[in-house]
Amino acid sequence: MNILIISLSFYPDTGGQETVMYLLGKQFIAKGHSVIVYTHSQSNQRVLEGMQVFRNTSSINFLRLLKKTDIILEANVSLRTGLFCSIFSNKWFLVHHTFYEHGNLFTGRIKKWFTRFAHNITVSTFMQRKLGIESIVLYNPYNSVFKNFNNTRQKEFLYVGRLVSDKGIKLLINAFALLNEKAILTLCGEGNEEHELRELVELLGIQDKVNFVGGKTPNEICDLYNDHKIVIVPSDWDEPFGLVAIEALACGCKVIVSNRGGLPEAVGNFGIIIDVNNSEQFRYAMLKALLSDINEIENQGIAHHLRNHLEVNVVENYLAYLTSAIDKSN
Repeated sequence: MNILIISLSFYPDTGGQETVMYLLGKQFIAKGHSVIVYTHSQSNQRVLEGMQVFRNTSSINFLRLLKKTDIILEANVSLRTGLFCSIFSNKWFLVHHTFYEHGNLFTGRIKKWFTRFAHNITVSTFMQRKLGIESIVLYNPYNSVFKNFNNTRQKEFLYVGRLVSDKGIKLLINAFALLNEKAILTLCGEGNEEHELRELVELLGIQDKVNFVGGKTPNEICDLYNDHKIVIVPSDWDEPFGLVAIEALACGCKVIVSNRGGLPEAVGNFGIIIDVNNSEQFRYAMLKALLSDINEIENQGIAHHLRNHLEVNVVENYLAYLTSAIDKSN
């Protein structure tokens, strides 16, 4: 099949959506399909892992791409592309990584209206309930570079993600300061709140225990996971899924997640789920994670849980659904 992936944010930009659409494209190629990507993310790279990448092409060229493809797989509804894609509703598939009725309510409602012209895929059952549209749940894949090296872990706590307010990092830092344990907290990522977070760390007098390491490549993040015992995902908003939690489990970390959105679904029965706004509960969860190890039975359960998110298995599920939906439309 000829598959057109539309992801307005894509490589070299980083994030959950960008990672997932990249992994899907790479695996479609591995299965023998042809993949073209349309994006607004800027780069001189026009071919990526066998995928031909069009960046901000003209409307005429975009229409040509839509016409000649067998499948249109788009990450989220975009008003820039939705009108064009709705013409080809029988082969238009929307993968919903976010909500629409937030921020500009009017724009959000228009985007949600467009979903009636597409086949809809949600990345978690939480997202399916939240959007309230007819859809199928297909879980996100994680990058196969994330593996457990079974090495001795030298550090305790790790956060991976953007340094922005809705990720709950201030709550994490405040809870860590209450811990009174000889432990290290590593913050991996970049964002507009870094300066403010550094000031908070200094105010709490824990600058010798908190390390800011900046943004990292997937391989470098894998090394960080394998060097830490516990990964914390303290989001203070409804995460649609929570790819970091899956990556951390794959690397053998204990995982603490917020009870918001799709995060509990991401970790299944293999994480500690907390209300991050309850500082005492947060502190207790960190202490509990420090004092416990993952046993063999848990490891077996985690391996089974991760199989639902392996790249090759997720793509098999996508291909089965795409072909079935197209057959029913024709």
